[in-house]
Amino acid sequence: MPKRSNWGKRRSAQRLLPAAQSGLLGFGAVLGASLGATATYSVVGPTPIAGAVSGCSGSISNYFDGYSSSNITGLKGISANLTTRTSHLCTPLQNNDFYSEWTMMAGGGGNPGYAQSGTDFTQGSTSYVRLFAQANTCNTCAPYSNFTNTQANAGQVIQFYTQPDSTGGIFSAYASPPYSTGYVLLDTGVNKSWSSPWDAQLYGEVGHLQSDIPGDSANQTQFKAINALENGSWTNALAGLTPYNQNGGAWGLSPIGVDSNNYKYFSNWSINP
Repeated sequence: MPKRSNWGKRRSAQRLLPAAQSGLLGFGAVLGASLGATATYSVVGPTPIAGAVSGCSGSISNYFDGYSSSNITGLKGISANLTTRTSHLCTPLQNNDFYSEWTMMAGGGGNPGYAQSGTDFTQGSTSYVRLFAQANTCNTCAPYSNFTNTQANAGQVIQFYTQPDSTGGIFSAYASPPYSTGYVLLDTGVNKSWSSPWDAQLYGEVGHLQSDIPGDSANQTQFKAINALENGSWTNALAGLTPYNQNGGAWGLSPIGVDSNNYKYFSNWSINP
């Protein structure tokens, strides 16, 4: 089961960090930027969106479509290149309903803690798909969160990844075009050796089963160049990826593929958006 099962509660209690700490441990460019102007929580007028299905059933919850690999000893980071896609929420529209795509490392074997980053649209809080990161060190703590003002455009490919900083804290960051120098989305500054094992999770998520997962059959949400930081080294050999699709009648999920460089990839989408 994906870790973010009480996302709605965490979202309402989010805690923003005043600044990012520099000091990335050797994956891509060194990330030392301050959160700066893009770190503020985006609160703008809601934009009406065409509903995927008329008649949302029940309150906002958490539904997933993607892959995970469980109980990995020595896992310290997770990375993937995500293709940004938009989606439709079911009607009537509800404030705080959402759709999202993300990568996460989460405590496995019942251990607490998680760190994730990706894209998010929240009804009533933003008029566009934005970048976000969130992390927590226990199951009952308020999370560290950064829902940015930075827009992710449809079709834009962004690398999202999580790994320890030089203090041992866990943070999430994005890099790659157009952010070629790298940029810290979130650094908790928590100097804590989180218990192994860990789960690697890569999912699309919505607040209602009647909403669309981002993307369609012609423009799928792609998770490419999947990497894991295991026992001190980045590897493309992440094993045990298991599919999890809570609405197979409406959402697509491809098998895991392997590209010419031996990187694993998959995609998800809405079948009839």
